[in-house]
Amino acid sequence: MNFRKTAVATAVGATLAFSGVAQADGHETSFYGRINNAYDSGDLSGDDRTDLSGISSRFGFKGSAPINDDWSAHGRYEFGTVTDSEGVGVTDTRLAYVGVTGADFGTINVGNQWSTFYNMVGTHLDPTVSLGYYLYSSAADLPYRVSNAIQYSNSFGMVNVSAEIRLNEDGGADVANGTDHSKGAEKIGENDGHAIGISFMPIEGLTLAVAVDSQDGVGTAPDEDRTGYVAKYAMDNWWVSFGIGETDYDGDAVEQTQIHAGASFGDGMSAFIGIGEVEADGISDELEGTTLNFTKVFGSSGFRLYWEYVDLELGSDSGDRQLLGARIDF
Repeated sequence: MNFRKTAVATAVGATLAFSGVAQADGHETSFYGRINNAYDSGDLSGDDRTDLSGISSRFGFKGSAPINDDWSAHGRYEFGTVTDSEGVGVTDTRLAYVGVTGADFGTINVGNQWSTFYNMVGTHLDPTVSLGYYLYSSAADLPYRVSNAIQYSNSFGMVNVSAEIRLNEDGGADVANGTDHSKGAEKIGENDGHAIGISFMPIEGLTLAVAVDSQDGVGTAPDEDRTGYVAKYAMDNWWVSFGIGETDYDGDAVEQTQIHAGASFGDGMSAFIGIGEVEADGISDELEGTTLNFTKVFGSSGFRLYWEYVDLELGSDSGDRQLLGARIDF
């Protein structure tokens, strides 16, 4: 335990010391993190809780270096951390990728990273701090991050494109991050797969996006095909979005529909509401959910306070849950 804490502290200190020297040669290295702790209460699916919970806290390192006038290389490590109790502080490897960017070519990353599906549509289907994952990930099996991936992305004016292939033919276990209250608990990439996505702005303020993702089954497990569509419109200080996400298991589909609307009120205050439902083949009951979020950001300090609430309706799984949290990004 003490060795691990010392190793992490030494790595952080070494990275910070190195960054000040290396920047003179065009290399840039930085350390960043997030501490996000919340009062966690409610009675959802028979889980009656009153806790202090860590909500996807993390720290990471990222760096870049020029190759020539047109190309640069970069890399990133990011680890989940336990911030609500004493124990083994470093948990999951959230991100770990290396890549290159060309002036007219775009970017290629190799490793563990945010998925094409999430980058294109998921970020609009689930804009919550944490609780939106009940519909997005747990019920509809849609991804946040992805492992074993080679991913390409580029922008062409108002059009953004991304594509990835995932290479893990052995079907080895891919341990998901965090606990049931951690956004990012769903990671895909334990089998071979691929994805492609595109987003564009046909008129000012309107974003349209679509993504498809396929993953091979292993043994008797079915293949998984995911599709997502999103339309988001923003004007002045308000926005509204509509999205559909579906996972098909060789003919048996689970589909979610979500509508979100939000606004900013000045002085760092913002709020949104989300209403969604999930339907599954062969199941008569629909899972319905409502999410509310209020956030206050304090200047450029990286500090914010927030309240997030979810109400779910599905027989014995009905209930509510809320987070009253403090978060700082640095």
